[in-house]
Amino acid sequence: MSLCQKLQQCRSQARLTQQQVADVLHVPRESISMWEQGTRVPGLKQLEDLARLYSVTSDYLLGKSELTPQLEEREVLCRGLVEDPSVHLEFKRWFDFLDSWADLTEQAGIPAGNNGKPPKKLDRGADFKDGRQAPTLAAEARKEFGLGGDAIPDVYTFLDEQHILVCKANLGDWQTGAQGISGAFHNHRKLGYCILVNAQNSLGRQSFTLAHEFAHALFHYNCRSLISIYKDPSPRESFADSFASHFLVPIKTLNRVIDNASWSGRLDQYKIIELAHIFRVSYAFMLYRLRNEKHITDDQRKAWERCSPTALAQQLGLDSDVFNKPTNPVLSLNRYPASVVQTVRDLIFDDELSPSQAADLLDVSTAHVQALLMTDLPPATPEEQRELCEYPF
Repeated sequence: MSLCQKLQQCRSQARLTQQQVADVLHVPRESISMWEQGTRVPGLKQLEDLARLYSVTSDYLLGKSELTPQLEEREVLCRGLVEDPSVHLEFKRWFDFLDSWADLTEQAGIPAGNNGKPPKKLDRGADFKDGRQAPTLAAEARKEFGLGGDAIPDVYTFLDEQHILVCKANLGDWQTGAQGISGAFHNHRKLGYCILVNAQNSLGRQSFTLAHEFAHALFHYNCRSLISIYKDPSPRESFADSFASHFLVPIKTLNRVIDNASWSGRLDQYKIIELAHIFRVSYAFMLYRLRNEKHITDDQRKAWERCSPTALAQQLGLDSDVFNKPTNPVLSLNRYPASVVQTVRDLIFDDELSPSQAADLLDVSTAHVQALLMTDLPPATPEEQRELCEYPF
């Protein structure tokens, strides 16, 4: 069977139209038609994306290997849950990276990130769902990981320090999309805990997703793979929501901040956006958190949720990036945690990985990898040099 015939057959088996495939690959529909007619041939990068989308290998499409169907758990995870072809491709890209990263780190003698199980003090069994205990367990987790009661400045950094591999992907509009995917958890056999976050959500919402998936890692580690979908009412998801709420905003700390500022009984939209900024969470989440702790009424929540958090933050001179929702963020090296990018850079300098191999691994252009290797770094600006002079070294 020729390449064009395989492309047509695979698309038909995947139940995708030519337009859907074109939208995923960001090419004209006519290109898909010409590839399937054999009048043109897709490039290597496009061929790899087609293989991912069709759940086959590029070698199979090129006639270099036979098709060996495998009902892998990751395919089972996506089937029936991920309908959007572009989102499906993002999940496959994530799984492919995890497998490749596991092989690379194993060959390079780099220790695995984590063992895929929680600390003994937190282990409540492989699939714990009692939401009534979520506040207590969130407090215990904070103590176990040395977080105290203060706000967590950056949940991404915290998880990276725990050797939990967190990646980003464009998974569609979380609330208005057909599926509403905020993130996913995967307990990789070699890498342990791995998390995927929807980069199209605001940073505040991403923080909640990270804490939610962290709950899955600690208390649902036997599930192997879980996709978190908007308003999923299952006990497992409800537990993770409750854990995330108390993990990010401990009630004692919240009460202390409100009391110290003399805001008790005097909360309004501006004070709430400031609280959200302190804890680095979304405005909507803080409204619900305050309502649940009876700091505000449900009528106040409903009235104030119509306000623009970005506008409120800007009026107070706060960083509004926590509340802005990017429409379609461009993901390249920022798809991966800093620890992964740094490790890749070290492996290249140690001649254990070539720039082209790194580009294939990270699914980025060679130019992005070459930027990591720059030795002629741009000099400090006059303003930056003046700042250095402020410190008596």
